[in-house]
Amino acid sequence: ASTEQITVPQPPLEIRTLAQSFTNLLAFQKPALQREQQFVSDASHELKTPFAAIRGHVNLIRRHGQAKPEIIPKSLDYIDTESKKMEILVNDLLTLGRIERNTEVVKIDLVRIINEVVSEIQSVYPQKIQTDMPQVLKYRINSLDFHNIVHNLVENAAKYSPQDSTIVVKLAKNKGQVSFTVADNGMGIAPENREKIFQRFFREDTSHSNKVKGSGLGLAIVKAEADKYHGQIKVTDNSPQGTIFTVSFPTEK
Repeated sequence: ASTEQITVPQPPLEIRTLAQSFTNLLAFQKPALQREQQFVSDASHELKTPFAAIRGHVNLIRRHGQAKPEIIPKSLDYIDTESKKMEILVNDLLTLGRIERNTEVVKIDLVRIINEVVSEIQSVYPQKIQTDMPQVLKYRINSLDFHNIVHNLVENAAKYSPQDSTIVVKLAKNKGQVSFTVADNGMGIAPENREKIFQRFFREDTSHSNKVKGSGLGLAIVKAEADKYHGQIKVTDNSPQGTIFTVSFPTEK
């Protein structure tokens, strides 16, 4: 990587100060640009795999479909599966791009959104989802932004938890902040990876993650949404096993 920077002259003071400011700005922007370049590279790689699989099965049908029609249903199922993976990935990429453009911020009932998401996920996943919330808790936030946080954390817990386990979802307002918590009984997250899991496409356990549906962007979306509202995310161990995600937002002054 280039380490070029603007030469900072000694006199006059005004030019030196300006050159130093540009150098500091470049130093600040460089890691951000490197992250964006890595993101584009990772996204291209993630899309390349299903594209290649789909093209491979299309060519298989073209070459052997007439002579061996029995291969067609299996290939179509594979194409359908891979195209769904691409759809999820593209939708999550679009979500990341739209976060800063979701500017409508009004006071909404967070409890209502959590109940909607829990009901949706409970209809798809076998785990029991238990909630501990007040009847109403209003907060100024874009409703889609909060929906994204809740959906990604609760669905992530369901994906990585035993089927007969319980996921506990809590919402509370105390000590000058609003806290949303999701606790699961999954495999847990190693302490050294608790910052990395919010990086785009990071996989802690590749062998297991490859079996789990998703784009690898869910927690990155949660982090971006929380940052937008100056929120904090804490990852701790659950007992006897599992992980607790806590997203805390400052209350209005």
